[in-house]
Amino acid sequence: MASYQDHTISPFADVILAFTYTFDGYYAYAFITVCLVLGPTIIVQIFSARWHVMDELLDKATLVIHAVLLGLLHRCGTENQSSASHIGPLRS
Repeated sequence: MASYQDHTISPFADVILAFTYTFDGYYAYAFITVCLVLGPTIIVQIFSARWHVMDELLDKATLVIHAVLLGLLHRCGTENQSSASHIGPLRS
C-alpha cells in the first residue's frame, strides 16, 4: 500500500518543487526537475501499455489511463485483483 501512496504523493511534491523553482527564478532547476519526473514516468507508461498489448488487454479506457500517466497504478491494481482471484476461498 505504501508504494501506491508514494507513487501518488511524490509527483505532487515534485510539481510543488518545480513551481517553487520557477517562482524563485531558478528556471533551469525547474526544467531539470520536470524532465527528471516526466522522462522516466513516460518510459514506464510506454512499457506498461506494451505489456497490456502483449496480454491482449489494451482497450480505450486503459489507453486513456496510460495517457494521463496513471498506467502503473492501473497495472498494479489489475495484477492484485487477478492474483487474489487465484488464491481461492479462505479456510478457518
